[in-house]
Amino acid sequence: PFCTVRVETGVEEGDSVSVHYDPMIAKLVVWGENRSAALVKLRHCLSQFQ
Repeated sequence: PFCTVRVETGVEEGDSVSVHYDPMIAKLVVWGENRSAALVKLRHCLSQFQ
């Protein structure tokens, strides 16, 4: 099945993060049939994100 939501990260719990590390620790990527559908999905995912 086609996955429409993913979290991309290069840091795991317990890792040491340098002050020189890219400030974007993770990103949430969603896909929808159109922009409106993607935004609805994104809002829902962000409300559940911990």
